[in-house]
Amino acid sequence: MTGVAQTAAALWGFDPARIALAAQRENAVWRVETDAGRFALRLHRPGYRSEAELQSELGWMAMLAAGGLPVPRPVPSRAGRLVETLGDTPVSVLTWLPGRIVGAQGALEGIADRAGHMHKLGALLARLHDLSDVWAPPPGFARPRWDRGGLVGPAPLWGPFWDNPDLSADQRAQVLAARDRAEADLRAREGTLDFGLIHADAITENVMVDGD
Repeated sequence: MTGVAQTAAALWGFDPARIALAAQRENAVWRVETDAGRFALRLHRPGYRSEAELQSELGWMAMLAAGGLPVPRPVPSRAGRLVETLGDTPVSVLTWLPGRIVGAQGALEGIADRAGHMHKLGALLARLHDLSDVWAPPPGFARPRWDRGGLVGPAPLWGPFWDNPDLSADQRAQVLAARDRAEADLRAREGTLDFGLIHADAITENVMVDGD
């Protein structure tokens, strides 16, 4: 993985000797040190997101950053591309934001004013929704859709949850009944519900704090 990261760094004109692994989750994120500041080099998990989905995510982030939201900005490679591919690994680069992850597994670590923190986070997410609602995504925009089909359709985004092997026959029947009821309710209300771009994973590991 280090060799791939070093090769990827060169595509952005970074010194391959000045990178260090910062995080390993869905993506392997490498911290890049340059004379102009720090950057985040992301090696995306092969097969997890298509190039169109990654390009769309980065375009959305650029719009949010331009709208004043404190999110990283995508950085094009020396060839002018936001996504480069090395073998089966897509690569992208973001500006580096200072701060620390607010906590693990839902914990708010070092946050004295917990209610105030959540109020600020809620305001940021509301601003994200406002910016997204007035934005016209470009042609070819593609992101996972948590719509009726993505949630409770026959092939939901995260797989057929009713086939969990830990469920007993009675539990599986209850889950299927709940899925069918939710599907019918959403179908009946189709066209009346707010639907648009959201963060979808604003867990503590995905929120950073810097100072107050």
